[in-house]
Amino acid sequence: MPASSLSSPHYRRIAESLRHNLASGALRPDDRMISECKLAEREQVSLPTTLEALRCLEAEGLIMARSALGLLRHSCTGSRFFAVG
Repeated sequence: MPASSLSSPHYRRIAESLRHNLASGALRPDDRMISECKLAEREQVSLPTTLEALRCLEAEGLIMARSALGLLRHSCTGSRFFAVG
């Protein structure tokens, strides 16, 4: 991992890792993502840090939050979505 990645805020590191996973096709459109709590545990960060990373991805249109469904990979098509990486 580059030194610059280690010095960036945790939420940015998490967001970048999730972007990479989404771009790799690990999740198909409308697939459910890991829960916020489990993601925080996995990344060994606080829940607010995890939520900030997820807010970044939602603002970019990569994921969407839905009540009672959790977080889903966004089902939009087009170059903006698939150009992530």
